[in-house]
Amino acid sequence: MKLTSSLFITGLFCSTLMLSLPSSAATTLESEQVSAQQQPNVKTFTLELWAPDEYAPFDSKVAEFGDLYRYRYTPEQQAFLATEQNRKLNFELSPALKKRYQLKWIAASTPQYTRIEKMSENAILVGLDDGERSGETYFELWVYDSVLKQTFMCDPRVIIDEIDPV
Repeated sequence: MKLTSSLFITGLFCSTLMLSLPSSAATTLESEQVSAQQQPNVKTFTLELWAPDEYAPFDSKVAEFGDLYRYRYTPEQQAFLATEQNRKLNFELSPALKKRYQLKWIAASTPQYTRIEKMSENAILVGLDDGERSGETYFELWVYDSVLKQTFMCDPRVIIDEIDPV
């Protein structure tokens, strides 16, 4: 509620400011605001994987589903400020893994606020709705191992920070 009020007040201030500017300056300011809102805020998770017969680093996690697969995301979590618009998450396989593994599907704890924008065997781009303020969004990313013919799940952490920047 506090965020909405401050955004509304800021919007009124910008409108008032634009009324007092010459028309060419107002048009420039308006186009810059639209451009800033259309620019995507993309955060990328790079996924590293280890099969059951491979030695994994100590900081890797065990897959929730799958025969002792291990994984690690770089970075481990991503965060967006509540004020950010046009938010996108890019999930991609580490380049060394692209021949063996394929990204098969992604699910979200808040599907009403997410959408798959692009999907390939090596990457998935997910959009987050601008109105979504659920705090933490849980994702399930399903991966297929083409050598062992198994599917397993790796879950990244996404936080939507509800504190406005100072």
